[in-house]
Amino acid sequence: MTIVGIGGSAGGLKALRAFFEALPKETGTAYVVVTHLPPEHESHLAELLQAYTSIPVKQATGLVPVERDHAYVIRPNQDRDLFSMLFHANPIPTALTRLDNALFLDVNDAYLQYYEVERQDVIGHTAEELNLPLTPAERARVHAKVLEEGIIRNLELQIQHPSRGTRTILLSLQPITIEGAEAVIATSTDITERVHTERQVRSVASNLTASDQTERHRISRILHDDLQQHIFAVKMQLAFLAEAIEKNDFEGLKLDLSQLDKWLTQAIATTRQVSLELSPPILHGEGLAEAIIWLASQMNEQYGLEVGVHTNGVNPAFEEDVRVLIFQSLRELLFNVFKHSGTLKANLTFEQRDGTARITVSDGGKGFDSEVIMGDGKTTHGLSRMHDRLFLLGCVLKVKSESNKGTYITIEAPVKDIME
Repeated sequence: MTIVGIGGSAGGLKALRAFFEALPKETGTAYVVVTHLPPEHESHLAELLQAYTSIPVKQATGLVPVERDHAYVIRPNQDRDLFSMLFHANPIPTALTRLDNALFLDVNDAYLQYYEVERQDVIGHTAEELNLPLTPAERARVHAKVLEEGIIRNLELQIQHPSRGTRTILLSLQPITIEGAEAVIATSTDITERVHTERQVRSVASNLTASDQTERHRISRILHDDLQQHIFAVKMQLAFLAEAIEKNDFEGLKLDLSQLDKWLTQAIATTRQVSLELSPPILHGEGLAEAIIWLASQMNEQYGLEVGVHTNGVNPAFEEDVRVLIFQSLRELLFNVFKHSGTLKANLTFEQRDGTARITVSDGGKGFDSEVIMGDGKTTHGLSRMHDRLFLLGCVLKVKSESNKGTYITIEAPVKDIME
């Protein structure tokens, strides 16, 4: 909730009236009005402002719960009430403790809810007694830091939550003086989910870098071990041809031309295959089904893998980057069937429901323990890298496999909105 503080002098009623007359009934905000009047002056500002606005205007005395779409008038010389009201309205877990011994003087409701404690069990006790929220070693380090630096902002720490295990918080501390005593206001913001997400993003980025490097190495190996060898052989053959021509060796010339044609044919086939693997022309269309049918024929031609394609009348349209990634992933999955499953038969099935397409690659091969493989976050492998790539484009990879019971791998992806 947002709290807006408004200050004014004794002659500021006209400006306050204009403000509240223009104020909408529902803004989701609370307003605190403080005027500079002598302490002995009796204020009727709340009653006056109520005539100009439809939101409730209250005179704040003591501890007042702050509500949305309400206005509160603070009487002159009521700074402590204002501090207390803002302290308890803060949605962030906040504690007020003595600086010297960390004795709890006050905590807000957000603090009680987050740390799962009762007020009577906290107030009057020290942080060391309750072990809240830091360990003794961390508490000593933070105390020394406050004495040395004063204000501390967003110090990232790990704590043991009473019921939620290890959590990561941002701790901020502000030294203040309360009735002559040195104290500290401490706020703790839980950022565990954010930290987890950041680590996941870093892991995904690392995996993608490794995946890109693996693909570059594979292409480099094809160029070096295959294409480059053929081109080098052609170059050598051309030198032999030049020598045969000089010697008028026509029989040797015919033999050299035949070998030259063979190597050039092999080089052309290699470049065509690399080009098809990098960007198949059929993939440039809108639909994916035709590209998958073509892929199935390629897998059969190259590896002898029989792929049954079952579109079930579904031909989902995807954004281009999603379509290309799904195609590449399906090609990798089919190659995995050929390489690892121990069978030369696979099925590829299309489904579409509620704006999501599901494409499943299955086989009846030897399978593997998918829970162990996919559950090991420390090990990087082809399926984990595929999962990360799909995740970045809003897709989901589901793997189900057991030893000797085959494998079922499904890609779930959002379909393209044809109205866009």
